[in-house]
Amino acid sequence: IIHTQLFFGVGLEALAKSKLNQLPIVGTNHTAISEFVKYLPIKSGYFKKASLNYAVWYYNRCDFITAPSQSVFKEMYQFGFNKPHQVISNPIDINIFCPLGNKPEYKKKFKLSNNTVVYAGRLAIEKNIEVLIRAVALAKERISDINLAIAGSGKLETELRQLAKDLAIEREVKFFGTLSQKDLAKLYQASEIFSISSTSETQSLTLMQAISCALPAVVVNARALPEYVNEKNGYVVKAGDEKALADKLVLLLENSELRQELSRGAAEYVKQFSAPNIAKKWEALYEKVIKDYNRRS
Repeated sequence: IIHTQLFFGVGLEALAKSKLNQLPIVGTNHTAISEFVKYLPIKSGYFKKASLNYAVWYYNRCDFITAPSQSVFKEMYQFGFNKPHQVISNPIDINIFCPLGNKPEYKKKFKLSNNTVVYAGRLAIEKNIEVLIRAVALAKERISDINLAIAGSGKLETELRQLAKDLAIEREVKFFGTLSQKDLAKLYQASEIFSISSTSETQSLTLMQAISCALPAVVVNARALPEYVNEKNGYVVKAGDEKALADKLVLLLENSELRQELSRGAAEYVKQFSAPNIAKKWEALYEKVIKDYNRRS
């Protein structure tokens, strides 16, 4: 069996090899295509349509398709996608990302307050981090010692630092750059809430890692995020609504019992995404696809 993670480049080679060698091929789509083409220099609805048509053309030539969220398939349906498919989450290393750390020690290490919101990921335009910074500025009116910890790097860092300065919260917004997985896990455990305002996620590994560290999440209602956040592990608010985001951050920071309840829900929910559990899903899928392919042949 061949498994391809891309629909261009080496993905085309994989498709050709599957035909030449008469082997079944599984394709995985991780890309929110229509979101990313918004930020290309070419402002063209035609380019977006052509990109989606091409992706669907590619995946319709695979034997089975997976994606880390239903949102990926929803977009493809509109362009004629018609192959067997299944949502399979990316795996989480629950040995690294777990709620067993020493919170006071980690808070001291990162110099964070007892009211810390954390975000991790690329500092890119589609992540809409400015919404989160503005929400923290609003929340600061009610929680004076709120902190926003940002892990990750990208070309928008200078712009985001300037925004924090303009909002008079440059001391509260702390940039940590790209961290190792172990240090990122410590940063999660030094925080109270994970939040992300991105509109381009087909899952968000950092969201899953934070939930695995028993952090309740506050996310926006966009793409895959509401598929992984529910009433047992956090809140979903309207995308781009910084006031609604601020209100939920304040609610959780001011209510330790609610936060602990959602923390327990997060730790329990994420167990199903451990690497061994996800590996079993892949093994079962590979076996099924091979059997179906041989039967058709």
